[in-house]
Amino acid sequence: MSKIKLELKKRNKSFGIITWPFSMDETIRDFLKSNPTIDIMFENQLYPNRKVDYKYRRISFGGKSKMKKLQDSNYITLEKQKKHVLVKGH
Repeated sequence: MSKIKLELKKRNKSFGIITWPFSMDETIRDFLKSNPTIDIMFENQLYPNRKVDYKYRRISFGGKSKMKKLQDSNYITLEKQKKHVLVKGH
């Protein structure tokens, strides 16, 4: 299984989004296979059909309430599982 480590910035935590820099654009597209939506597993809960916006390089993760659990984290890891993407804070 492949993994990608991304930096969490203040705007990520404020708006509940996962973003990546332009330099990682192709890596993310390959990792997600250019799917328009993905299923995210976070804190043992599945969040289905999260929209991936390749134009603005972000994934909508559902607002501040879910990101509160990541307030102390500076990085997240995206790990590809069989049917979903596992998100972990570091």
